[in-house]
Amino acid sequence: MTVQIHWDDDAHSILRFEIERDWNWPAFWVAFEGHSKEVQNLPYRIDVISDASKIRGLPSGSFTEFRKFEQISPDNVVLTVVVVTSPFARATIGTFTQIFKNVRFRFAGSLDEARRIIAEHRAHDPLVSRSSEVEMAEQTPTSQR
Repeated sequence: MTVQIHWDDDAHSILRFEIERDWNWPAFWVAFEGHSKEVQNLPYRIDVISDASKIRGLPSGSFTEFRKFEQISPDNVVLTVVVVTSPFARATIGTFTQIFKNVRFRFAGSLDEARRIIAEHRAHDPLVSRSSEVEMAEQTPTSQR
């Protein structure tokens, strides 16, 4: 399998995607769909580490697929940290995050760095879900946004 998904921590709060060099989007979606319902039913925040450190580039159609991932990810998936070392892949994903401003992607150079980014984000942004972020924004007077 070119994409494997498993829990990165014992608390089952960080889901890790391990993406092999010869991966493709159909393999990604098969793996994703196998875990989506489980994650969706959890009553707490989930963050994702996407370990793409072995890839050199991205399959065609990646912008559409990234957007789909963002749109159908369960609401309790708050942050996705992509571990990527390929300059081309990093630039492509970076362009995506600039085009779609509401996407919560960050980059890391290693798994340890990805875990640190998540820990820091959780310390400063304890959201349980992306929908709680929307609810908080709707409750905040416009003059305070």
